[in-house]
Amino acid sequence: LGAAYLAGEGVAQDFCVACSWFQVAAEHGHPLAQCNLGVLYAQGLAGLPQDFAAARRLYELSASQGCRDAMYNLGFLHAKGVGVRRDLCVAHGHICRAAEMGHQQARQALPRVEKLMREA
Repeated sequence: LGAAYLAGEGVAQDFCVACSWFQVAAEHGHPLAQCNLGVLYAQGLAGLPQDFAAARRLYELSASQGCRDAMYNLGFLHAKGVGVRRDLCVAHGHICRAAEMGHQQARQALPRVEKLMREA
């Protein structure tokens, strides 16, 4: 239900309502809710402060449960050095795992990360 409010699919888009649903589901261990809540923290949406450390923790928890979106988001944080020390090797690992699981954005990002690694 949180995803419907986040995207405005079938309901009026409402980040605050989405956040409430994500928080409940995340507390019950739902990996996609943890990831989506991490996105809200990373972007400072739904009245949440922009908090990359909170986003990273949620992404890590979600990724450890196999969420490919969280793996990609973790890779992005490490590739850009947002809220963490920039580490292209760590970024590559996360993005590669997401790509292997069929994450389309990760598949597209992988060659760019590999190019950055060669240039570093």
